[in-house]
Amino acid sequence: MLARTQRPIGLHEIVQVLSRHRSRVLVWCLVTLVLSLLALVLLPRNYESEAKLFLRLGRESVTLDPTATTGTTIQVQESRENQINSTREMLKSRGLLERVVEKLGAETILKGSPDSAPTGISALVSGVMHAMASVNVFSPRVSREELAVGKLSKSIDVTSARNSSVINIACTAKTAKLAQQIMQAFVDAYQEQHLAANRTAGSLEFFATQATELKQQLDAAISNLRDARTQSSLVSIPVAQQALQSHVTEVEAAALAAASSLASSEASIASLRKALADLPATLTTEQTTGFSNVAADSMRQELFKAQISARDLEAKLGAEHPLVKIAGEQPRQSEYILNAQSEERKQTTSGMNPTRQSLELELEREEVLAASVRAKASALKEQSAELQTPMRTLNEQEVQITELERQTAIAEANYRSYRDHLEQARIGEALEANRISNVNVIQPPSLVERPVSPKPLLVLGVGFLAAILGSLGLAFGSDHYDKSLKTAAEIESQLGVRVLGSIPRANGNHVLLNH
Repeated sequence: MLARTQRPIGLHEIVQVLSRHRSRVLVWCLVTLVLSLLALVLLPRNYESEAKLFLRLGRESVTLDPTATTGTTIQVQESRENQINSTREMLKSRGLLERVVEKLGAETILKGSPDSAPTGISALVSGVMHAMASVNVFSPRVSREELAVGKLSKSIDVTSARNSSVINIACTAKTAKLAQQIMQAFVDAYQEQHLAANRTAGSLEFFATQATELKQQLDAAISNLRDARTQSSLVSIPVAQQALQSHVTEVEAAALAAASSLASSEASIASLRKALADLPATLTTEQTTGFSNVAADSMRQELFKAQISARDLEAKLGAEHPLVKIAGEQPRQSEYILNAQSEERKQTTSGMNPTRQSLELELEREEVLAASVRAKASALKEQSAELQTPMRTLNEQEVQITELERQTAIAEANYRSYRDHLEQARIGEALEANRISNVNVIQPPSLVERPVSPKPLLVLGVGFLAAILGSLGLAFGSDHYDKSLKTAAEIESQLGVRVLGSIPRANGNHVLLNH
């Protein structure tokens, strides 16, 4: 076997190779084009329905879920990418696909609606492809619903442009009406799921129950407050407290004044008593001199009589007789006393001390005033002590009424809050019933009667490309396995002889002559 020498292949060699195997090339090209046309005719048509959703960012729903505002709320800034991605994940969720299958039915998804089912060769091809797709070796008992969910997940495509709040949803099906029907059911199911996902189930019933209970608590608190005010017999606690406080202030001021007056009176009494202790009770009002001493004159007469009697007794008894001595001693004592008396006497007139009388009168007045002030102070003290009881009672009533007012205010605030949340829940239910949310359908599911697949230009282009490449491959493959020498260059290079000429044959080939 002769080995060929590899040389660069040019355009002339390509043309020669194609010319030598032109029958095979033509057959290949014809078969490829026929198969492409058959593919355009036999392949099932797929139609596409498209819908566009506009997402208002920053609000998951038109109103905030009332259960989210029962406590302290914190504003959370969520990025555009997070909200768009969340929406896309919800659109791709299996639960949404199951809702669509439940609405339309598994057979509608798998086979299409009876009025729009393909016929003829297309129906045969579709049936064969469906049978092949439904065969599963590993899990032969897959339900029709599971097959419908799997097919639906492959036929729906969710995309969104960058820096855009518009989400594109496309669905492919066997017919244009079926694609539109599936797309409409998908959009409806998503709107329901979006509203349900952004609201708490049972919030309306919860807030209705709580509002009723809080209304009962508020009525009870108002009734207790009214009864407490009726029992206190007071129109206003602050007014009664102010009046009672004014009375207490007056009593305390009068008690202070009485104490001050009593202290002043006691100080005056002490001063007056001290002054009276230093004053005599009486004073000499008149004194007269030049009066004779009548007592001295009488004593002198008695002295004369005693002397005479003593001389008579001495004459009778003698000078040494004891009675004479005693009788002589009496005149001497009387004479001594008489000598002590003055010859003249003073007449003195005494009377009450007027200053002492004035001070005593002033003392009596101060003592009476002190007793009066002391009694007044005692009465004011008792009155002040008596006022403490109503003051204490009033303060207790104030505390009780204040507590009842606080409970009433709290009950009213709670009732108002839950009533507002109840109204929000009712609005939310109404919005959900009317499918009002931050997701708007800016383009409803379209009905496009032009199929998206198979695409004629793409199929013919692929067929044409396959024909060209296949022709080249077939020609060069056939030429590679043909070991005959076909050109002068091959003869000269392989045999080492010179080619003198070539004679053309009827089939277009040449007979080469050498020597």
